[in-house]
Amino acid sequence: MTRTTGAAVATAWAVRVLPAAVRERAGLPELRASWFVCPRSGPLLVGALLIGLASSVYWTFAVDLLASAGSLTGTQSRGFLAVVGVASVAGVVSGDATRRLGAAPTFVAALGAEAVALALLALTPGSVVVAALSAVLFGFGYNVAYTVSTLWSARVFEHRPSAGLAAVMFVGAAGLLLGPPLAGLVADHTGMRAVFAGAAAVLAATALLAPRGDALER
Repeated sequence: MTRTTGAAVATAWAVRVLPAAVRERAGLPELRASWFVCPRSGPLLVGALLIGLASSVYWTFAVDLLASAGSLTGTQSRGFLAVVGVASVAGVVSGDATRRLGAAPTFVAALGAEAVALALLALTPGSVVVAALSAVLFGFGYNVAYTVSTLWSARVFEHRPSAGLAAVMFVGAAGLLLGPPLAGLVADHTGMRAVFAGAAAVLAATALLAPRGDALER
């Protein structure tokens, strides 16, 4: 038995046994789909999925686009990911922005920043200045959007906040995993720049799912 097979068997056993054992000791009820699927959760979960799908295009293919369609060297195109990381620190302002501006405007602004970041690379992948601006906008927008989604989940799933947050993270991760192969299939027919433009359009449309009214109010 290889190490991989052994790890797979151990993981499957843990998934099958541990949750039930923990629930039994803690007296917790079994998870139900009805906990997560409701009219209030629809925009939140669909939004998390779409953000993951569209953002995965940037995470996975931005470096390749800058190096192939643009005039940047491999080192330069990779260096902009460091700018994305630095810009993501701006996500710490999400809480204050939500309180001052409201959940919907903050969410829309974050997705707008992400959409512009993708569109810039689709239109002008060969400019160092444009690449840097795109990196700043994406790092800021991505982290703020997911921070607002996290705050939003605590209201939508106020009776089960931990399970609700896990659902949002799971759906977002599913989008991040499904996005690259789908983008690759589309790129084979349209080209990568068109994929970036399409991902920008998806993020712009996702802004329509922004939390409304008192979604983040107690």
